[in-house]
Amino acid sequence: MWTYFRSKLLIDGTGASPIHGGAVLVKDGVIEAVGPETLLQAPPDATRFDFGDRTILPGLIDAHVHLFGTPDLGGFVATQNEDEEWLLLRASANARQALAAGLTTVRDYGGRGSIIISLAKATAAGLAPGPRIVSCGAPITTTGGHCYYLGLEADGVEGVQKAVRQMHKAGADFIKVMVTGGGITHGSNTRASQYSQAELDAITEDAHRLGKRVAGHVHGTQGIQRA
Repeated sequence: MWTYFRSKLLIDGTGASPIHGGAVLVKDGVIEAVGPETLLQAPPDATRFDFGDRTILPGLIDAHVHLFGTPDLGGFVATQNEDEEWLLLRASANARQALAAGLTTVRDYGGRGSIIISLAKATAAGLAPGPRIVSCGAPITTTGGHCYYLGLEADGVEGVQKAVRQMHKAGADFIKVMVTGGGITHGSNTRASQYSQAELDAITEDAHRLGKRVAGHVHGTQGIQRA
């Protein structure tokens, strides 16, 4: 099935100047051609969409989101008093809004347990509307450390290795570690590393063994140097 989209302005994502009177030709969900509408010929039976004075552009990517949260001041911390079923429903609603805003891929940087991993699987399977979701699941943190209430506290080399393997088993796309404390977790230290160099090395080495990258939440010089 062919689909033809046109608009007053088209940005093709290559860095070239916007195309005035641009069009996109799609066959069976795959983009076949992009360019000036005067040069693109669509089959007579193509479904046509005319977006008038609007702009067509490639899907946007947000590389740092927390789908389970709220935009309210203090809302992130307040999630510790909400159950996982409610958090999953809100994350699904946020994912739907992200897609409607033009985001076709998001990288979720941490939620409670493995709920975002489950949502990522659901959107990929077409069970829930949303963008592609790249998820770390829950971030690894020390006992009582930054965002401890997300459910993955781990201490010592063996402890952090087990945490990496837990998220790998759950289906995480990458591993996240809270290298230092954070401003929204009362009592944590944003200036000092929560983990020793040996613990951070163990996290990274085990993640790489499993074919996964590691992302770190980091404030302060000591944490940056160890990361």
